[in-house]
Amino acid sequence: MTTFAKYLVIFINMTAMRTKLLIMAALLGFCLTAGAGNVTKSYDLTFNGIEVSNKFDIQLIKADTHSVTIEVDSEYAPYLSVTTEAGILKVRFKKLPVKMQIMKDAFKMTIRTPMVNFIDLSGACKLTCTDEFSLGMNNFRATISGACTVNTLKINTVDASLRVTGNSRVFIDGEFSDFEAKIEGASRLTFNGRASDFDAEVVASSELNVTGILPDVNVAVRGASKAEFAGQGGEFDAEVGGASRLRAEEFPVVNAKVEVKGASSVTVDASESLKADISGASNCKYRDRAGLRLNPAVSGGGSFKTL
Repeated sequence: MTTFAKYLVIFINMTAMRTKLLIMAALLGFCLTAGAGNVTKSYDLTFNGIEVSNKFDIQLIKADTHSVTIEVDSEYAPYLSVTTEAGILKVRFKKLPVKMQIMKDAFKMTIRTPMVNFIDLSGACKLTCTDEFSLGMNNFRATISGACTVNTLKINTVDASLRVTGNSRVFIDGEFSDFEAKIEGASRLTFNGRASDFDAEVVASSELNVTGILPDVNVAVRGASKAEFAGQGGEFDAEVGGASRLRAEEFPVVNAKVEVKGASSVTVDASESLKADISGASNCKYRDRAGLRLNPAVSGGGSFKTL
């Protein structure tokens, strides 16, 4: 074989090898692309409460049986933890690498359950529910934090307690004997319904919006926060301070007792008696009604006058 022929054979072999490598690389790329995307995981667990952290878009559905379905990116799937503990469904990611801890999009989750009497959400979760849960004598507890949104919880129960914090938003409807809420950290709670005994604390630039029938209200609004009541009440006791605002002129009550301080403002509508302690450049305005007994104490530049 001549020298030219030898080099020609070598060139042909190299070209064939390079072509094979290109084909293998293309096939590998296709396999990697085909393996990317979301996977769906289903769980058959029994629970009466939920605790979810990280970024999930949750659909809560009332059903006769329990089930959980999660659609998650295949890259995150190995880190997903779904367990139950003391009747609580717990969903989270464990040992996520640092580069994966900031999630661009929320993963979808569907939860079906006959009952839910405990909810703990954190980490920018969003929960949506269109069903109504009647819990009977079971209490309801919820903690919503970390810029989460709940829209809308429909609960009927004897006793309910909520804590909403960290720029979260919660909408809740229902009937309660005792309802207690703390709203803080630039959060907002919207309540619509009935509660025999309604207690709320609104602090740190937060907001409370209430529409309902509430025979007994005790509310504290502080730290540049605001609260607004509409509907009908009986006994109304309010403490407002720290440049906060309480509007209750569309919430007629029988007796009202208000303490207003720190450049705050209150509007109120009472039919029988109104006791007001006003100080520090604050003001209280009231609806003038025939037979209304007034007991004001005004100091430090405060004002007390009719609407």
